[in-house]
Amino acid sequence: MALLEKAKELGEVISQSEEYLKLQQAQGELDGDEVAQRLIQEVQSAQKRMEMAHNSGMQPSSEQLGEVEKKREEMNENQTVRGYLEAHQQFTSLMNEVNEAITGAMTEKSE
Repeated sequence: MALLEKAKELGEVISQSEEYLKLQQAQGELDGDEVAQRLIQEVQSAQKRMEMAHNSGMQPSSEQLGEVEKKREEMNENQTVRGYLEAHQQFTSLMNEVNEAITGAMTEKSE
C-alpha cells in the first residue's frame, strides 16, 4: 500500500534527522550516567511515596511535596539529565511540526 510505504519513508527520514540523532545520543549518555540514573530513581521513588499516600486517602504532606521538589531540582541540575530533556524537547517539537504538516495537507485536500 502506498500509504504505508510513505509512512516508512517518513520514518527513515525522521530517524536521520538531527533531532532524532541527538535524542538517541542523549539517551545513551543518560543510560550510562550512574549519577543521573540515581537522581531519576530518587525522584520516581519520592513521587511513588506521595502517590501511595494520595491513593490511601491521605493528602501528601508538605514534607513529601518538598522532598519531591528538592529531588526534581537536583535531577534537573544534572548536566546529562538537562541534555536529555533538551534533546527530547527538540525532537518533540519536530514531531509536532511533522504532525501539523500532515494535518495541514489533509485539511487542504478536504477544502
